[in-house]
Order: sequence, then structure tokens, then C-alpha cells
Amino acid sequence: MTISASTVDQIKRLRDDHEAVKTRAKQTEEARFASDEGRATLEAELAALRAEILAIRKANQAIPDTHDYSEAATRDAFIDLLLAEAGWPLDQPRDREFPVQRMIDDSVTYAQNLIDDFSEMEKAPHIAVSVDVLDTGIDVPEVVNLVFFKIVRSKTKFWQMIGRGTRLRPDLFGPGQDKEVFQIFDFCQNFEFFNQNPERAEPPMGLPIGARLFNTRVELIGELQGLDGHDGLLSDLSDQLHDEVAHMTLDNFLVRQTRRTVEKFQQRLAWEKLTLEDRLDVTSQVAGLPSAAEDDDLPAKQFDLLVLGAILRLLQTDPAFAQYSARIRQIASDLERLDNIPMVKQQLTLILEVQTTPSGRICRQRTSIACASPYVRW
Repeated sequence: MTISASTVDQIKRLRDDHEAVKTRAKQTEEARFASDEGRATLEAELAALRAEILAIRKANQAIPDTHDYSEAATRDAFIDLLLAEAGWPLDQPRDREFPVQRMIDDSVTYAQNLIDDFSEMEKAPHIAVSVDVLDTGIDVPEVVNLVFFKIVRSKTKFWQMIGRGTRLRPDLFGPGQDKEVFQIFDFCQNFEFFNQNPERAEPPMGLPIGARLFNTRVELIGELQGLDGHDGLLSDLSDQLHDEVAHMTLDNFLVRQTRRTVEKFQQRLAWEKLTLEDRLDVTSQVAGLPSAAEDDDLPAKQFDLLVLGAILRLLQTDPAFAQYSARIRQIASDLERLDNIPMVKQQLTLILEVQTTPSGRICRQRTSIACASPYVRW
């Protein structure tokens, strides 16, 4: 019998395919065996670990538990552990915890009296523990130690908390021995968080227009201080802010929560030179609080916010100034078409001037134009 060459080649290919299948089957079996062997090893290790845990549990159950699980004792033990980890020796009586006289929080009827006593160096308490109440708005220059025991993710609030220790105090440790430094014990790694997230933006907040206008005025004061030629605008902004705060009554429970800050800025002198700390305090604690001051209508507020925002961007050389300027000119153009309205007609000369005047002078005309702004569709 004669076999063609093509048939021989086909037989060879079938043989090779068969060998390849056998090889793959062998490799699969070896892998399965290795897997089974590894699984058996893991199960043996887990069994040994379970036996070890069971032995430890039985040994613990044989020992009587005499630990006091009261909240106070557990808190003291936990604080001692954290202080020891921070390097505090805890080997002297003065290193131990001071007796807690009373927590300073909203549940205390006379919390302000405790804060006032804490503010006087000669009076107890000398250590104050609180939740949020003492984070901002308290001015005690004698503070030299701050302990942060909560997670903070607002950079503004974090700086305010640090600010509790930045007050200067001459002769604190004796004649000529001034307070020059203070210590912060940060148990929740807030410094590490902000070091790793230096550009983290504050969470967006939908503030009402009154609060946004208040904050914009405060920010604008910060930009204008130290610049020549803006005394009139600076005085006008300070007067408006002072008037708003001066008409806040402590009978209102919202105002009463930030009493110390409100009382401070109800004095006109407090607005003469606002520090960064002052600006942080008023924008975070005072802006938006109820006030009996005479209030403008909504369109006037909107226009004032627009113009003050434009001035702020101009001082900051922010490219967004062009958008603000264009919006102001558009409003003036819209008002020009309403010259049949008496109030608009009275300001028509000014309205025409705004459309051609240099952008930097618009701020001087904002009050008069605001009177006509209710006729503009916002």
C-alpha cells in the first residue's frame, strides 16, 4: 500500500498535537497538585493559629478581671498612654492630671463665668477642656499649651485653633521673661494631614447673600489696609460692618454662642486695624448672624456684592475682574433703556458715565446705581 506524502505530514501533525495535549495535561495536574499542597499548608497554619488563640483565651479566663471599666478610669489610662507616647515622663506629681472641675460646653449654665475665670491667671481652672466652645473667639494670652484631640479638616478652623496660643504676654514667667513660644500636642495628626494636603480647598458652603457681603467687605478691608488713597472706602466698609455687628443683640441665642467675638467687634475701635486673626474670627463666627441694622433690598445687596467683588479682584490682579467689570457695564446699559422710570432718570448721567469711565472708578458710583438696581433683571 502506498501512502502519499500529504498523509504522512498529516499523521505527524496529529502526533505532535497529541504530544502537546499530553504535556499540557501533565502541567495542569502538577499545578493542581501544587495548589492542593499549598492549600493544605495554609489550612495547617490556620489550625495552629486557632489552637494558639484558644489557649490564650483559656489562660485569660483563668485570671480574675479586676480592671475598673468606668469611663473616668478608662479615659485617664488612655490619656496617660498617649502622653507617655508623646514623651511626657509622668514621674512627678505636677505631671499628673489636674482634677476636672467641670466641662465647658453648651450644657453648662454659666459656661461664660468659667471662661472668664480661666482668662485670669490667678484663678482656677488652669486647664480648660471643651468641645468647640474654646476653639475660636477666646483671647487668653497666658495659654502656652494646646492639646488637639479631634480630627479637623477645615484649614480655616485649624488656623483659628492654633491662634489660641499666638497671643503675646509680656513678663509671663517673671520680669523680662516674656512669652515667646507655645506648644501644641496634636494627637490626631492634623498637622500631617495639612502638610500632605497644602492646597486643599475649603468645602463649598451656600452662604446667604448677607453673609457673603459681610465676608467680602472684611476681605476687602484686609486688601486695602496699608494702601494709600483708599481711606474713604476703608472707613465706609468699617462703618457698615460695625453698624451691622453693633445691632446684634445677645438676647438672640445664635449671637450668644459667639458672645465674646460679637462684643469685641461691637466697639468701633476694633475695626480700625484688622489682623488676620480678627478677619478669620469675624468671617467664621459673626458673618450671617441676625442683626437689627437697617438692611438694603436684595437687588441693592446683589449690586454691592458685584461691585465690591470687582474691586477685590482688581486689587488682587485677578483675571476674573474683566467679567465683573463687563457685568457692571451691562447693568448700566440695561438701566439706560429704562430712562422713563423717575428713579432711573435721576441717575441717568451717572449711568452713562459708568459705561465709559475707567473700571477703577466704578466703586465710587456703586451706591447711587444701587438705588436703581431693583429695575434690573438679575
